[in-house]
Amino acid sequence: MSAWLRLLTDARAMRVFRLSLSGGEVLCCNYWRDFISEAVASSMRFSLATNGVLLDAAAVNFISETKRCDRVIISLDGTREMHDSMRGSGTFDAAWRAIERCREAGIKVVPKLTIGKHNFNFLEEIFDFFFHQNSLPPITINIGWKINSRCDGTLPLDDIVIVRNKIESLAEKYSGNMLKEGALKSFLHWRDVESGIIDGGRDYACGGVFTRLTIMENGDIKPCTQHNEVLGNITRDALQKVWLEAPALNAMRNNFGSSLVRYASCKHCRYINRCTGTCPLTPEFCAGKFAEKASHIH
Repeated sequence: MSAWLRLLTDARAMRVFRLSLSGGEVLCCNYWRDFISEAVASSMRFSLATNGVLLDAAAVNFISETKRCDRVIISLDGTREMHDSMRGSGTFDAAWRAIERCREAGIKVVPKLTIGKHNFNFLEEIFDFFFHQNSLPPITINIGWKINSRCDGTLPLDDIVIVRNKIESLAEKYSGNMLKEGALKSFLHWRDVESGIIDGGRDYACGGVFTRLTIMENGDIKPCTQHNEVLGNITRDALQKVWLEAPALNAMRNNFGSSLVRYASCKHCRYINRCTGTCPLTPEFCAGKFAEKASHIH
């Protein structure tokens, strides 16, 4: 706990105003309340992502009383059968109860639909269940994830393209029921990129390296949750020093907006003249590769 309290001291000195708490499962940590209390005492706001299983009435009451929670994101993968098939028996009911508790307490709650192998063929059914049979608040969407070697929901690229087309269609039908962030934002962005090829202009890379850091449960400091590049560790490194001086982090910043013609995986892409890659850490993840694939699958 001492290292995490030191982290908050460093963050306060750097004028950090918002924390995003996610896992794993944050509520499994036996000092999560203490950490949030210290953050609130430092005038920080926070959001919390959870599967909802441990979000009981006492936890919801604690979060509500802080008056500093921007939102609680609760995973909900569709109907009871779909959700429990990936996350375990009884987890749907727990998540549903957690959503209801947050709404009753006046906490902004955002259900998160993770689309994977277990549910991507049933999106119309899921949206009907969420918004016609029930009245969930607007949802956020995430694509594919792997819990462990026995529980892998990751979608191959061909299926992601199918999902993209379905989500774009559902976004028109369920306007206002999906937040324009996450996967929906990416899908709509690439629709604009494809239509903008004729009009010219430049795409943009992810700017996360200028605005945020990720701290893992073991204290490792990373540029984001998607990569394994370790910049330091809060048990031995001052956060501000890492933020300002970490060579890898500054290399990513310097790579922001650069041409991708020097990368073999990018140089033949039809978007090369306007794409800067979505991630300055690994150009191989450039969305141009996805869009090139998408142009051949309809």
